[in-house]
Amino acid sequence: MKYGSFDREERIEDRKDFARSVSIIFLEPVLLALVIIAFNAVVIMCLWNWFIVPLGAVQIGYWLALGIALTVKLVTNHEMIMLDIVMNALALGIGGIVQFFI
Repeated sequence: MKYGSFDREERIEDRKDFARSVSIIFLEPVLLALVIIAFNAVVIMCLWNWFIVPLGAVQIGYWLALGIALTVKLVTNHEMIMLDIVMNALALGIGGIVQFFI
């Protein structure tokens, strides 16, 4: 059965292609943000173990450094650039989905 100028299989393929492109739009900024957060935690861990441990403090691991990094990020008033990028990508993706079904 024909729907407009596309048959059913073509419409299914178009939706699969659209879903792949939307997942890439959402996935890239989120993965980039996770990599930046992970790198930030590694830097905090290395700096702590290099500067603070010789002063008599205990060594910290990755997860504690990640907790420190996230706590400092939440307490201080830094602009969250990656969050803006993720939110913009989310808005574009939602707009694309709505436009696809209209």
